[in-house]
Amino acid sequence: MKYDVLARRPGDLTVEWAQQIVNYRHPGINVSAAHAVSVDIGTTTRIRLAVEHDGPATMPRRWFVKLPSLAWRARMITALPRLLHTEVRFYREAAQVVPTALPEVLAAQSEPGIGAILVLGDLTEFGAIPGSPGDTLTPAQAALVVEQLARLHAHFWSRADFMQTLGWLAGPVRRLEDGLGTALAVPLMKLGLRRAGKIVPYAIHALAMHYAGHRSRIMQFLSNAPQTLVHHDCHPGNLFWNKCLPGFLDCSSCALGRVSETLRTSLPLPSPRRSGERTKRA
Repeated sequence: MKYDVLARRPGDLTVEWAQQIVNYRHPGINVSAAHAVSVDIGTTTRIRLAVEHDGPATMPRRWFVKLPSLAWRARMITALPRLLHTEVRFYREAAQVVPTALPEVLAAQSEPGIGAILVLGDLTEFGAIPGSPGDTLTPAQAALVVEQLARLHAHFWSRADFMQTLGWLAGPVRRLEDGLGTALAVPLMKLGLRRAGKIVPYAIHALAMHYAGHRSRIMQFLSNAPQTLVHHDCHPGNLFWNKCLPGFLDCSSCALGRVSETLRTSLPLPSPRRSGERTKRA
């Protein structure tokens, strides 16, 4: 059964639209209402949707919908690397073989030059807790995240069959994103160090700028290592917690690479992070 559930704005998420999604997954279930609970406009437009239907309790009644951003500046920034299109394709083609927790996918559609949409089960309906970018993790929580990342990396490590299937994650869009990262590394590092102020010791500034100036060569060196599936943006805001175990959100940043990073963006400074890093190395 083929369907078209692309939408441009929250007002397009009608009862008829929701019925198409339900028909595709569970024919015979009737949708009686659908209304937006909240709308958040950032790099994407994120809508929490309440959907009433006569299906079983296991079928989500709270949906999380991602559309291209309604803010034109954000839309221009994300259009070139096609972040939402990448996330849609990830959920359609890769999510089923990922060994770690992900949200339930209700619909995922992408049409080049037209738009993209991702519909997930709202994590909060069944007791999971989404993270926030401003959260800090305890050393115990960070250890659990590292363990889940290790499962993810080990599952795909040097697996030629998976690498061939997921090769598009290292395609032109990802190379473009890496190129932009290299081009912007020096000015962004300067900006970050200036805004960090005394939080980052001055003795580290030269090392940070050296990395930024040689980012392309460093990334090329790291690329010679065995490849695996990595998240690439594993900060607390891209995590959720279900029964004290972490899962991953925002898979638009998934790629083929070397390692994911979480300790440097998740732990308070300095002693808990240093202790956690020593523990994981041991």
